[in-house]
This record gives sequence, structure tokens and C-alpha cells, in this order.
Amino acid sequence: MLVLDRHARGKLIAVVLTAVLSAACSSQRAVGANVPAGATGAAGIGPESQAQSQPGAVSEPAANAAPGGNSAQTPVQTQAPVQKQAPVAAGSAAMSAAAGAPAKDASAPPAANGCKTFDSSFAAIQKVIFEGHGCTADTCHGSAQSGGLDLRPDMAYEHLLNAKSTSSKLARVQPGTATDSFMYQKLAAATNPGMVKTMGSPMPVGSAPLSANELEAVRIWIMQSAPKTGNVADQVTGKSVGSLLDACVPAARPIKATPLEAPAPDAGIQFVLPGYLLKSGTEQEQCIPFAYDFTDKVPATYKDVSRNVMFVNGSRVLQDPSSHHMVVWNPSKALSTVPSSGWTCVGGTRDRQPCTGSAVDCGSDSVCAGPATPGTLCDFDTQALASNTADPLETLKALGTLLAMGLPAQVANTQSPQEYVPPFEGGVYWELPLKGVLWFNSHAFNLTTEDTHLDARMNFYFAKEQKRQMVPVNVIKNEVPDGLAPFTKKTFCSTTVIPQNNSIAMMTGHTHKHGQHFWAKDAAGKQIYESFVYNDPIYEHFEPWLEFTAPDEASRTLEFCAEFNNGVKPDGTPDVQLVTRKSRMPPPNATCTPVACTKGKIGQKCSTHGDCDSAAGAKDGECDACPITTGLTTENEMFVLMPWLVLPPK
Repeated sequence: MLVLDRHARGKLIAVVLTAVLSAACSSQRAVGANVPAGATGAAGIGPESQAQSQPGAVSEPAANAAPGGNSAQTPVQTQAPVQKQAPVAAGSAAMSAAAGAPAKDASAPPAANGCKTFDSSFAAIQKVIFEGHGCTADTCHGSAQSGGLDLRPDMAYEHLLNAKSTSSKLARVQPGTATDSFMYQKLAAATNPGMVKTMGSPMPVGSAPLSANELEAVRIWIMQSAPKTGNVADQVTGKSVGSLLDACVPAARPIKATPLEAPAPDAGIQFVLPGYLLKSGTEQEQCIPFAYDFTDKVPATYKDVSRNVMFVNGSRVLQDPSSHHMVVWNPSKALSTVPSSGWTCVGGTRDRQPCTGSAVDCGSDSVCAGPATPGTLCDFDTQALASNTADPLETLKALGTLLAMGLPAQVANTQSPQEYVPPFEGGVYWELPLKGVLWFNSHAFNLTTEDTHLDARMNFYFAKEQKRQMVPVNVIKNEVPDGLAPFTKKTFCSTTVIPQNNSIAMMTGHTHKHGQHFWAKDAAGKQIYESFVYNDPIYEHFEPWLEFTAPDEASRTLEFCAEFNNGVKPDGTPDVQLVTRKSRMPPPNATCTPVACTKGKIGQKCSTHGDCDSAAGAKDGECDACPITTGLTTENEMFVLMPWLVLPPK
């Protein structure tokens, strides 16, 4: 009998998927889409979560530049009773959620009294940060309204949310992406000099920079859609704004973002993605197939019916902030593949009513969708394939099927709750199917004690000109950091070759929580990309584009690197919250083999809990720390460079 341990199975899957990705690239090249070897070509566009805008970034606020006149999106949250709140160690809530049990509420009362009481996270930020650091002084953002910004209590929220700054193309606060928010950039530039590039002087001026906890409180608030009421917490670590600011605030509750407004009919189209129930204290990654037909909704100028494609340039994705990331795949399936039963409308007035491939129109605010599959791809239980319990022969059979069909092309992705890709100049366009079946891969957390429903929508804007096709590419090197020992950190690098006569218009990178610094360099050693926040990465726009015309591959080779930290604090001591933990792997399929102690003799090698006891028979030890493993959950790791290629003119 063929027996593979998890590590060997992971390596096998990595090798086979690399072959699948190469096959997908070959398929792209066959239709003129030249992509780097070993990378995934995508017939659509849209990023998967780390975004710090730097000079040259063109990300626009939701209320302003998006074609079709999208209005500002305002988060909605119901109020909860005020509770006293103790700081929560990073990952404690995540551990409970990953174990399948209700997560510990990040707003649990502290053992002692004495914290200040606020009715919301924003009220705490207003008092502790804006007023506490002198930002509301008359000569600053008080009556003088420096830079047009008024941070006094009655005006601050309206002057921040989706409000365009006077010295940047960014919004002051862009809900869902902290590092595309100009205010966050200014604050982070003072707290972490050199990590964030921004226009003008770091803030606050004339006062001490925000502490690391204060800056993290602002980041979490923005990433969770910047609500005016209620308390919010990080969906991975469980850290809340109240705990970081030592404040008494309402218990954290799920947040719903105001649905994204659809473009005007002559400006673009909107996909309503199939939403789903996200139970309290859980982490979910699943794939939901859905069907659509936009043939009669796309003007003739922007489609080729004979090829079943429409031409777009620019996109916006908005989802509820419980999301870690989402990807929409194109498996090249026709409507005729939708079964005659088992699919239903999701949302709208026809919610849960049957739909078929010949009747996919479920009305407004709804979509025709099929059953969910665990993992990243529909039709394949990718979580089970990577588990210890999967039959190796079944794994090989499924991977063989994947090889035969090729990895589906990517239509859109985002690594944060919202992402705006502005239209590119130069007649750039990309192609989407006019009709067919797509796959919605969603990875989300709910560390609150209440169930919620995760919803998402994506807009695409029609390409006014169609001169040069754009293809986003995933250069996947997930196996590179695999096996990094617990309580160690190391920089890993890889390379990719850009096809001749291609250009790069935009770039981002992707890791999970152990990836603390990501960068890329060109063949001359010049740094062209850098990002520090794994779940809100930079989307670097290049103006002008990076050109790759040289005939020799060496001149077209990019090196990309990331520092992976598997549990080391800044002072060099073990970090039991950051290290990969078996107890935090979501069951039933994600797992790892512990080799180091997380309690008792912390950091020591082990194979059983008893090995970690502080003294013989103490029973206070825990053997739970693992090497980094390749996988789909946040406790696992990924290592991906994502350049957006502009192909040679036709």
C-alpha cells in the first residue's frame, strides 16, 4: 500500500500543482498571453490581502474615481452592551476558532476595574488617539482644519470616511484597507519610520508618534470597515480596538458593509457573489460555483459574442470584513454544465428557489449557485487532499484530473475586504466570459460569539479601448518556506523570468501571517516592490510600466523574497502566539506535527506534552509548535509573487 506522510503529501501536491500551473501558462501562451514559467496565467484581473500605497500608487477612494459613479460605502453594525475589556493575547481567539469551539470574546471583562468607558471603537480612537495626541488642537485639526481635516468629535468621522485628502489621490480612510488610507500612512510613517512611504510629513506633528498598540488599533478599525458604532477586532488574532487602547467598549460583533453600488449600465457590470453563513468562532475556506449570463447586458462595443468575451478595464471588490481573502476562478465551464437540480438562487426575492443553466436569472441582489466544496477549488476537496486521512491513491487520481483540465484562470481576487483597481492608460483591457460558470473561493473568519452572513460583490468597468491585453500572474513558490523550524526566522528568495516584450503595470505579493516583509528586485538589483503587512499588501502601480525587451533571460529575471518568522519576538525570545500551532489548525484536514514546547519548557524540543513539563510529573507542558507547513489556512503558509503583465501589442 502506498503511504505518504503529510509532509511528503504536501511536497507531492506542490510539485503536481506547479506542473498544473505550467500547463495553465502554456494554455495562456497558446492564445497570446505570455507569462513567466511556473506561474499561473489569469484571464481576468483583481488582487487576493497587504496594501501600503507608495509614490506612484493610483488607488482611488470609493466615492470618487470609479467609473459608473460608485457611492461611498458605509459599514453597518448593531450596538452591544458595554463590557470591560482585558487585553487578549494574539491568537487566543484564533486558537479557539480553529479548534472548532466558540472563540473567546475579545471584549471579555477584565479582572480589575479602572478602564475608561466608550460606546464604540471609534469613540475610543477619537479620545485616546486624536485628542490624546493633540490632533484636535485649534492650530492643528481643530478650528484651523489643517489640510481641510477637522478631527473634533462632531466632525471627525465625516471628514475621514471615504473623504479625499487634499495632498494625495487616496481617501483619508478607505474602509477595508488601512494601507490605502492616507491617514494610516501618515500615522504609520511616524511610528515605523522607513516602513511606509507617504506624501508630506509623518503625523502627528509636535507630539509623540502613536504607540505600536495605538497604530494597530487604527489599522484594525479601518480593516473592519471603519464603523462609527460598535467595537471591532482583528479577524485572525482576536485583538480588538478596546483591548489595544485599554478601554471598556461594547463587545465585538460581526460587521456588515453596505453593498457595493452597481455601475451604470453603459459603464460596467456587477457580479453578486453567493453569500454564505459564517458561524461564530469558526474559520472557513470553501468554493461555491455560480452561473450567470450578461450577454444582453453588455453593449456591443465591449463584447465579442462569437468568442463569449467582454472587454473590461478596472474593477472594484467589496465584501464584508470577516473575509481574509477571496478568489474568483474561471474553470471554462458552459451554462450547459449546470445540473438540472441542486442549484438555487442565493439572496434576493428568489432566495433558495431552484435555478438551472437555462434559467440562471435570479433577479437583482441574487445569483444562481451550486453546493459548496471545502478548500480552494470547486469539484475538488483540496483540504481533504492535503490531509493525513486522505487516501494517497485518491489524492493522485484527483491531482491527475487537475493536470488534465489545468488550473482554472483567475478572474478576480482581493487580500482585503475591499480592493479598487483603477482603469489603466494605454488602451489596456482584459477579457471576461460573457456567460458561464465561475467559482467563488472565499476564506473567512468569525471570531465573535454571533453567527453572521458573508456577502461580496465585484464590479468590472468596460474598456473604452482594446489595444493591449493585460494578464495577472501568480508565481507560486509555496514550498520554499515549508519546514522552517518553530521559534526561528529566515529569509527565503526565488526568481521568475518575465517573457520578452511584456510589461509590468502593477505588482503585489502574498504570504500568510508568518510573512513579515516581502520585496522584489529587478535584474540590476533595484528594489521595485516592498510590503510589510501580510493581510493588507501593497498594490504597486508602475508609471511608466516596467519594460522587459531584452533578448537574454538574465536581464528579464526578477528576484522576490520574504522574511518568514515562525515564532520569534523582536527581543529574540520565543513567541508562542506567532509560532505555527497544531491546536490552531482548523479540523478535520489541516494539521501538523509538533516538535517544540509552547508551555512549560517553552522552545525545547518535544514529541509529547510530558517532554515539556517544567519538572517531572508537573503536567504543565504543552507540545504544540510545528515547522511551517504549506497550506490554505492562516496557520499554514504561502509565498506568491503577483505581477500584472501587459502583453505585446497585437
